[in-house]
Amino acid sequence: MTYQLLLFDIDGTLIDSFSPYQQIMQAILPQFHRQATPQQLRQTFSMAVPQEMAALDIAPAQKARLLAAYDAESKRRQYLEPLYPGVAATLTALQQTGVKLGVVTARNNADLQHMNPTEFLNAMAVVVTADSLPYHKPDPRPPLHAAAQLQVSPQNTLYIGDALSDAKAAQGAGIDFAAALWGAAPGQAFPTARYQLTQPQDILKIMS
Repeated sequence: MTYQLLLFDIDGTLIDSFSPYQQIMQAILPQFHRQATPQQLRQTFSMAVPQEMAALDIAPAQKARLLAAYDAESKRRQYLEPLYPGVAATLTALQQTGVKLGVVTARNNADLQHMNPTEFLNAMAVVVTADSLPYHKPDPRPPLHAAAQLQVSPQNTLYIGDALSDAKAAQGAGIDFAAALWGAAPGQAFPTARYQLTQPQDILKIMS
């Protein structure tokens, strides 16, 4: 099928960011008298901050403190969050086909401004962040909002992500879903996915 719009999650789909996230969270959680296993952090990795805090039993009133601690630790460690191999070339090739590209992410606007690298965002015709709407994945409204911004129907849209929250958002929106297995948790199943992708270049096969 030829789609008019391809929507991407960012973390675990376009950029390889779980390892820095895990190390930062394990460093700062003791400040909040909390600990988390790698398995728990795999679950919170794809969440917007309010969902993440609820899952880790951190009071909503601590949001500003948590964000400040995360930002300070990230700057201290000077992490890079590289694009997965093949992502840059795939985005370039997709742009040449004329298909519209967009992002639906649980990151907030400030996070995007501090990302390294950020060049891939230049390819995106629409960017929906955690600050764009008062609801977040797995709610279907973020991907629906992205499609509506570009006047593309859900039936002509494909969402590509690495987490069950991405898959559930797509399913609820009536949007086809492609599982980015290169960034998904080991053994994670995606029973509702129309496509199972092992590398970013597989997206080009869908569009050919």
